[in-house]
Amino acid sequence: MPYTVKDYLREVTLDNLDTLTPEERLRGISLEEGLKYFFPDESEEKKRTILQKLLKEEQNNGKKE
Repeated sequence: MPYTVKDYLREVTLDNLDTLTPEERLRGISLEEGLKYFFPDESEEKKRTILQKLLKEEQNNGKKE
């Protein structure tokens, strides 16, 4: 199998991942995807509660800036 540009870009990204900020690392991941990954065993109701809390915090932080 040939080494493609896509393979190269993935390799470069992984090699430099530690230079990115947490915000940059999570760019492109929705809150729902993050909840599924970080809280796989939680009930949907618990995930919804966590999501609502995060969204409220995000809105409050946006008002402060």
